[in-house]
Amino acid sequence: MPGLCKLYDGPRLLRKKAMDFQTHLYRFGEMEQLLAQIDFSKVTTYTGFSKQIARRRKRRDVSV
Repeated sequence: MPGLCKLYDGPRLLRKKAMDFQTHLYRFGEMEQLLAQIDFSKVTTYTGFSKQIARRRKRRDVSV
């Protein structure tokens, strides 16, 4: 079910509209690559609202 956007004037509902859209979550590094293609000179990725800079995790060798 889509979300609703509601516009009020005080307690009176003036208008409401269904907001039906899709969300795309980017993999780490995917957005940075796209921004570099359109000449962004510097991009910083954070882990969340704490503003800690995100770092790519090193893959561990899991050979059997």
